[in-house]
Amino acid sequence: MRIRFLALAVVGTLPAGGTYFGGMNDVSAESLAHTFMLRNDCRKTSSRGCTAKGEKCANAPEGHYFAPQEVAGVVTNSLSPGHSPLCRTAKTSGIGVVINGLLAPTSMCARPHAESGSGMGGLNQVYFVNCEYTATIYPLPN
Repeated sequence: MRIRFLALAVVGTLPAGGTYFGGMNDVSAESLAHTFMLRNDCRKTSSRGCTAKGEKCANAPEGHYFAPQEVAGVVTNSLSPGHSPLCRTAKTSGIGVVINGLLAPTSMCARPHAESGSGMGGLNQVYFVNCEYTATIYPLPN
């Protein structure tokens, strides 16, 4: 897909109050679809069960950055009998490179969720969810 920018940047808000770099000075910069996986897991060590819910992040391919965005994830496989596995929305983070005083995000983070369920069954088993996300990336300017 070829995108032509009429403006130099699309501005978004960073968690820390900064701004995102969202466009290229090159008016013919190409956007690319980048697919990445995030996995969350936990090991059940007691009858109380376990929950995998921490934040997981993926980096853009070298030489690229993520367009500021939020993307939905799709469960590709899981072992989560205690609760339906969830692929929560991935968002660009406040990590990136500064271009012309604006941040070009180089990572996206989400909180995939899986649960083991309680009871004595499945002790020492690893419960997990694998989530697939597809996001827009751009090449970093030279």
